[in-house]
Amino acid sequence: MVVMKFILLLSALVISAIPVQAQEQRFNAKEQSMFYAGTILGAGMIYCKFLAEGKVSDKERQEHMESMFDIYKNKTPDTKDYGEIIDTTYASAMVCD
Repeated sequence: MVVMKFILLLSALVISAIPVQAQEQRFNAKEQSMFYAGTILGAGMIYCKFLAEGKVSDKERQEHMESMFDIYKNKTPDTKDYGEIIDTTYASAMVCD
């Protein structure tokens, strides 16, 4: 039994010592735009919650969201052909229920 545990432990150590190479993944422009749109929507939802809890002012929320929108839509080359995705998501993210 001790030998089995030792072999199991040794196997785990050997396997964990093998270097794992991460595969670099590239996204196309539409996928990149979807990622940025998701970031905007998520930030908008969080800011709405913070606004409701009194943790941020509406002015702070709008300034930060406008900054994100400007960066992702106007200063990120991957999104130039998919600006409507960012526009639609931004409009939805700015509405707090």
